[in-house]
Amino acid sequence: MKISQLENKSGLSRDTIRYYEDIGLLPAPHRSANGYRIYTNDHLAILQFIVQGKAIGFSLKEIKSGLDRYLKLGHLCPEFKQELEAKKHFFCQRIKDDKAVVTHIDKMLKTS
Repeated sequence: MKISQLENKSGLSRDTIRYYEDIGLLPAPHRSANGYRIYTNDHLAILQFIVQGKAIGFSLKEIKSGLDRYLKLGHLCPEFKQELEAKKHFFCQRIKDDKAVVTHIDKMLKTS
């Protein structure tokens, strides 16, 4: 697929896609005879991994490390699973804290 198709499917801009290529996060695609980049579904899967990692709160460096290990092993390594568990714990705690704040706000609204 061409970069415009990859943009549409991934939701990322071509500048972002090329940046990920430049920093080695996304493997360089093969080129057609006329020099156009030809992306595959593997590129799309990697971009989805990156987008999900960013949404969770991982840095690009952390994503690259986890992705490299995933591509090498074919599954998530124990270290990355631990990092995911830590992120999960962080978000669960944040949800708990946010619920407490909402409860406090509700109490304030009732007394005013």
